[in-house]
Amino acid sequence: METKLDNLQTTELTDQELAKVKTDLNFIDVLTKKGKELGCRVIIHGGYAVEGALGRITRPHNDIDIQIHSNQDSQIIERLIADVEKDPNFQKLTLKDKGRNMFTHNFFANGEVLGADIYYVQVKGDPFAEEKEVIKQDGTISTKHGYGTQTYTLEGVTFEGINPTSELADKIYKREYKKDPVKPNHTQDIENLKLITDPQEVEANVQEFVKR
Repeated sequence: METKLDNLQTTELTDQELAKVKTDLNFIDVLTKKGKELGCRVIIHGGYAVEGALGRITRPHNDIDIQIHSNQDSQIIERLIADVEKDPNFQKLTLKDKGRNMFTHNFFANGEVLGADIYYVQVKGDPFAEEKEVIKQDGTISTKHGYGTQTYTLEGVTFEGINPTSELADKIYKREYKKDPVKPNHTQDIENLKLITDPQEVEANVQEFVKR
């Protein structure tokens, strides 16, 4: 019997690209575990969150999109990356501070075959609670809202990632309202996420993005 996932769009990966996926997932695994030890909640979004929702690797990945939530200041990211570097697979990482905006402090961590966009979110209270209040750049506190995540296991690695409805809404919002450039890999992700989400729920989420 045919299922929705039989209609998945996929892009074949080279051996080198498959090796990079393995490195990326290993980094996600180590970062998640080290983060928990330091009181940091690691949430994957972007391409790997899509793959987690689909339960398989469908395309190559240039980088990893990561949200890190903590009630500490942004220096915790330096401590976290330093801890990750204790792993023999990630001993030569470079962390670049890309500055703050209203909700996030942005960093980029890279190694020989690794690139990770890190969006640090400082929250009030316990970052592992069901809901969060974000401490914004101007010191004010956001309204309380959920994290919108699920637990995924991909290629043997378990991590927390943005749920498919929220992930698809974000991609549609950025494409249709922010007019981000159209990229083939994003188009593939959008079409695949449509197979496993409810269009009315997705549209409701898009409108929430518009109101922010």
